[in-house]
Amino acid sequence: MHVAHSATGSISQILESHMRHQSQQVCDNCNAPLESTIHFSETHKLYAVDITDRDVILSRTVKIQGSVRATTLHLKGLVYHGGYHFTCRIVDESGNIWFNDGITTGRFSIKDGKFGSVSQPNLKQCRNKQLCLVIYGHRS
Repeated sequence: MHVAHSATGSISQILESHMRHQSQQVCDNCNAPLESTIHFSETHKLYAVDITDRDVILSRTVKIQGSVRATTLHLKGLVYHGGYHFTCRIVDESGNIWFNDGITTGRFSIKDGKFGSVSQPNLKQCRNKQLCLVIYGHRS
């Protein structure tokens, strides 16, 4: 999903407003603008949100509305870019954050804190790279 450059607030709030749109039509009874909501017939197991150069607050969970019920997705990954190279942080079920850079850490990840104890500004930067993509998914 692409987030508008003007978007502010938490990822959860941004996705919620992204899924609701006001139309140009108005209600015949009250003249209020009509609103449409995006519902997925089947919610995906993984959502990636581009937040390059956006001033947003990371949410630990987001809700995606399905045709029957909302699905709660959990923050799973943070992708960083800089110097023509990508790195990532992985968030496990317990909220532990793991750093991986295929060039320097190979197949191994380094524990890098816990979600909630690492400040938002420190989550938006990682080893001189800027956060560009957040990934949400189902619990395993």
